[in-house]
Amino acid sequence: MLVFDGQTTHLSGALPQEQGWTEGADGWSWPGRHPALIANTAVTLPGGTVAAGILAHGLETLGPQRLAALLVHEAFHVFQAIHPSPAWEANELDALTYPRTELTVAHARAQEAVHLAAALAHPEGWEAAARQALAWRSVRFEHLHPEHVRYEQRMETVEGLAHFVEICFLKEFPRLDGGQDAGANVREWAYRSGAALAHLVARRGEGWQTQVMAGIPLDELLAAQVSAAEKPEPSPELLEAARRAVQAADSQLTALVTEFRSLPGPRLTLQAEVPWSATGFDPLNVLALPDGSLLHRRYLRLTGPTGELEVMGASAVTHGPQPLNVTRLEVAGLPAGLEPSLTEGRWRLVSESLQANVPAQATTQDDQGGWNISV
Repeated sequence: MLVFDGQTTHLSGALPQEQGWTEGADGWSWPGRHPALIANTAVTLPGGTVAAGILAHGLETLGPQRLAALLVHEAFHVFQAIHPSPAWEANELDALTYPRTELTVAHARAQEAVHLAAALAHPEGWEAAARQALAWRSVRFEHLHPEHVRYEQRMETVEGLAHFVEICFLKEFPRLDGGQDAGANVREWAYRSGAALAHLVARRGEGWQTQVMAGIPLDELLAAQVSAAEKPEPSPELLEAARRAVQAADSQLTALVTEFRSLPGPRLTLQAEVPWSATGFDPLNVLALPDGSLLHRRYLRLTGPTGELEVMGASAVTHGPQPLNVTRLEVAGLPAGLEPSLTEGRWRLVSESLQANVPAQATTQDDQGGWNISV
């Protein structure tokens, strides 16, 4: 287990394979946040050790049981990391073009969520509701590109199953709500839908886990068990709820752009003639903006021919010919008082929110206390 408490990273249950760790009575400690720990997920440390990583700073409001459930969730990601399967293969870039604000898709998802919730609520006679849920899923999938269908199904086994074991530990069902689920991003939805599908598939017997590991999606396993209703019955109330959800999603995106533009504090911009590669980002906290740029709301790592940048806990907007090829970066909301250094022709900045290593001659300071980098 790898836990960052806000000041120190703690490793237990394994021997570190790199310099920098200090042994103590309860394991090993690393000053500050270990560079490999960027989110709550499975973390591969130098030397190949895979650990359940937790950023505990900020989780103080979770009770012991909820925190233990989170550890169960992340431990399942460790299982996934050491047991390769087509079930875990999801292309995160496909989520960026998923038609979240398409009304037909949002309405069908709202209907599906309501029927999944109804099926979960009834230990007996749940099959009719499950058939309706699958029928609405078929309607929705008819309006999606194949890569979006594939992404959703894979994310239901990647994150949906992790959420499934988490809420099984808590003896709970996923919290499904037609109106709210209509406007959720696909990754967020897949946590709940995947857990719901796993609960229903598990009701019909054993052996389904082997089929999942072979790459069969959860919805297809459920369809093989109960089939699907031929003609789903729509609800006018859910259509209106979906319409409101779509409008709210559009408004939220506009508000986030406005918020980014108005963030106080220094800013850093990068203009690159040769695209830099986005070698790390947080899929839960990246949004596609109307102009084709991406808003990274928590974490981003860029690597280029002449340097590297890492943003942690700040917001950044990237532009480029492709999502992972960046020619322009703007980081906003940086704390005041950051002090870069000049060493051997390199401009370096080391802080919790921003780390940079670029050529000194490429960097200039603006009149707002920020920096412009042109490479």
